[in-house]
Amino acid sequence: VDPASTTSCAKIGNGCELAVDHPIPGSPAEAAGIAAGDVIVSVNGTLLDGKSIDDATALIKGPKDTTVTLGLDRNGKQIQVSIVRAIYSRPEVTTRTLANGSVAYIAVAGMNAPASSQFDLALQKALDAGQRNVILDLRGNLGGYVADAVKMGSEFIPSGTIAYQQDSSGTTSEVTATSGGRATDGSVHLVVLVDGNTASSAEILAGALQARGAAKLVGTKTYGKGVVQEWLPLSNNFGGIHLTVARWLTPDKVWIQGKGLQPDVPVSPDGARAGVDPVLDAGLQQLGFPPESGASPSPASSGGLEPSHSPTNSPAPSGG
Repeated sequence: VDPASTTSCAKIGNGCELAVDHPIPGSPAEAAGIAAGDVIVSVNGTLLDGKSIDDATALIKGPKDTTVTLGLDRNGKQIQVSIVRAIYSRPEVTTRTLANGSVAYIAVAGMNAPASSQFDLALQKALDAGQRNVILDLRGNLGGYVADAVKMGSEFIPSGTIAYQQDSSGTTSEVTATSGGRATDGSVHLVVLVDGNTASSAEILAGALQARGAAKLVGTKTYGKGVVQEWLPLSNNFGGIHLTVARWLTPDKVWIQGKGLQPDVPVSPDGARAGVDPVLDAGLQQLGFPPESGASPSPASSGGLEPSHSPTNSPAPSGG
């Protein structure tokens, strides 16, 4: 469940539902057949009415290799689904096709070497399939490494500025695109989906694409982390510290710290029923295609079966 989307629901019931936005690819929920839009009404026979979101999700979680049975309302039909809990790795990049195969949807969960490599392969596959309309979903992407933001941005920006870095003395250096991007000829139409958890180096990527005219941003204002940090480990496995070494600026030299990036097309998911994605629908419309889900208001907030994470806990972007 995404707590950020359930702030208006203190307790489940009276119009507030605990519903599935989408099962995480490769998760036990997906393997068990949980579907987008399923409303969870009970856990192991315990009704959720009157419980807080935290209490409900605590019932769902448990040790690996144990079973939890969810009572679901699926389009008005009451069903029971048993899930074997397990530890799994969330994929960095997930893809699907939309608009009868005309649009490639690519969601990137983090900014790191596996993600940038997987993104490159996903983009190549889409282009090989003749898809020239791409939706890049950076919602919930808390960032990672500057180098990987540059790699992804360079897929669409043939040359020139991706961002600027400014050190403590005020010296500014330009971070530029690398040559050889797969979608730099202008034939690819790109939309980027963003939200309040699009942060750090994910904002570097989104900001570069927006400022350079390579894409429109659709969604809500981003988090607003405009600093570059390095991870300095402490001795004896005592953890480490994130040391801020520079600030970063967009190609038009805007510092977004505390302000975030403003979307070109503001769309809020608030009030949308689980399984309905008004932000994605707006992205499709920007590309000239009809919405997939037909966004409609809902009395309940909803999220996936995975807690969201605060950008303050995200990996710090590195200049390396």
